Amino acid sequence: MTADAEMDATNSGRPNPIRSATDLLGALPADELTPLLAQTADVALLLDEAGIITDVALGDIDMPEDVVAGWRGQRFGDTVTKESQDKVRRLLQASPTDGVAGPTQVNHGRSDGPDLPVRYTAARLSQNRSVAIGRDLTRLADAQRRLLEAQRAAERSYAEMRRSETRFRQYFHNTDEAVVFVDATDRIADANRIATERWRHVPRMVGRRITDLFEAHEKPMIASVVAAARLGSGMTRCQFSGGEALMAPLRGDPGTVLIRFLSGDGDPTGFERLGRVVETMPDPFVVTDGSFNIVTTNHAFADLTDTPSPERLVGLSVDRWLGRSGVDLSVIRAALADAGSLRGYNTVMQGELGQRYEVEISATRAVDRGGELIGLALRQVPRTNGPGIGRSPQEFTDLVGRVPIKEIVRETTDSIERMCIEAALELSGDNRASAAELLGLSRQSLYVKMRRYGIVDGDGLENGASDHLD
Repeated sequence: MTADAEMDATNSGRPNPIRSATDLLGALPADELTPLLAQTADVALLLDEAGIITDVALGDIDMPEDVVAGWRGQRFGDTVTKESQDKVRRLLQASPTDGVAGPTQVNHGRSDGPDLPVRYTAARLSQNRSVAIGRDLTRLADAQRRLLEAQRAAERSYAEMRRSETRFRQYFHNTDEAVVFVDATDRIADANRIATERWRHVPRMVGRRITDLFEAHEKPMIASVVAAARLGSGMTRCQFSGGEALMAPLRGDPGTVLIRFLSGDGDPTGFERLGRVVETMPDPFVVTDGSFNIVTTNHAFADLTDTPSPERLVGLSVDRWLGRSGVDLSVIRAALADAGSLRGYNTVMQGELGQRYEVEISATRAVDRGGELIGLALRQVPRTNGPGIGRSPQEFTDLVGRVPIKEIVRETTDSIERMCIEAALELSGDNRASAAELLGLSRQSLYVKMRRYGIVDGDGLENGASDHLD
């Protein structure tokens, strides 16, 4: 259309022909175009024909404004990392006169942190001006990283679960006892090789009711004992015509009962009877080797240490839970060497969840073909809140010569420090800020000491206290 025709169209009231978006944006002055781009992108760059940034519009982007402001007057390619410079060159060369080029992801380098990933699209506004509009990919990159880490953690957990299952299966099927697992509906969920051989006359043993393994007159009794074992916390014994069964609830799997069938050949020996009593006694009992590594223990000790089952404790050192590590084992070892036994030794036990218990330990020493064995019987005693540092003068006298004096002093100092912290918390009404001021400590130092002495529970608060501050 000629200029005269365009003028005629304008004068006749007809609308002007529609222009392209790039023509429209190119007609806007830079001071009007910049805030418009800032509202539609995380970052927008106005470039001249040489690729030099003439203006910057910053939206929601994780980059200090003074850093972005320093891009003005620089070449676009100089603001990105070395491996992204070719991408910028191709992006600018591909910018058509009427259209959009991209998207292309580049990384802007930062001296004080990881690179900033941005996905740019470019459009040429005129012969000597173009614009690069970018979207910040930081959140997407973080989400991808967290997803990858979660996937790797899940793979590690799955691999460990598979290894644990393999070990369990190998032990389960190679043990010389008949063992079955009974689910909440009294049906057999799993049975080992010995069990299937013992009841080979029962086809497809898994899935059948546990009472199908017994004589008709024994079925009601067995059903009653299994129900009682499911609600109990220890081992339940049951006599039947084929021998004896030991039943116990399976921790971590509510409703499931583990049943071990004894052969019934002969009466149990005195040691077997003693072992059964120790296994179900309410007081913690543990047998260790000469280095105080656990050989076997009962459920009461597992409960004291906040451990799901006694089997998980085998091989661990009892020093893991003793509140006065080093001193306690030295005293017990010296007493066993001198007299062969120890009675009524007071100390502190701390479980896996941070709970502390005042206990009294009795110990004895025995030797069998496998080497030295140490038996430790523990009795939980009420916690005393009166004055003192936990030991009588006679107890300190007994320590001399058995324990280095620096360990005795360190234990005494720890006891006094713990009592001072507890007293300050009581005086301040469990206000940790006030307690720190009373003790002349910084609040952070107080927190560290509270965690050291087990005064802080798993949620980061004092036992029985709220976390209110001034």
